Amino acid sequence: MCDKADALAQDNADKAEILAIRNMTATQQMIVDPQSRWATYGQEGAGYLNKAKQLNPNNPRLYYLEGAGIFGTPEQFGGGKTKAKPVLQKAVELFKADQPKPMYPRWGQKQAEDMLAQCQ
Repeated sequence: MCDKADALAQDNADKAEILAIRNMTATQQMIVDPQSRWATYGQEGAGYLNKAKQLNPNNPRLYYLEGAGIFGTPEQFGGGKTKAKPVLQKAVELFKADQPKPMYPRWGQKQAEDMLAQCQ
C-alpha cells in the first residue's frame, strides 16, 4: 500500500507522510517482541523518521511519533519522559503552527499534547 502511495506522491510533504506510516508499521512489528525485534524494526522505523524529517522538517506528526517512541522506551535504554519531553514540545509547537493542505492528515495533536502533559 505504501509503495502505491509513494508512486503517487507529488512532493516531499507527501513522501514524509508516507514515511510516517512506514514508521508506524515498523513500530508495530517491533512491539510484538521488542527484545528480539528492536535491532531490525526499531532501526528501520527510526530511519523512516529521519528521512521524513529531511524531506519535511516541519511535519509535527514526525516529532510526535519520535517522542512517543522515546516516551515508551525504558530509561535504561535511553528513553523515558525526560528525554521525550523536548521532542513532544517541538511536536506541539509545530502542530499549533501547522496549516495542512486540504485532504492532508490532521491526526496527532491531541495525542502529543496528552503525552507532553504526562512528562510534566
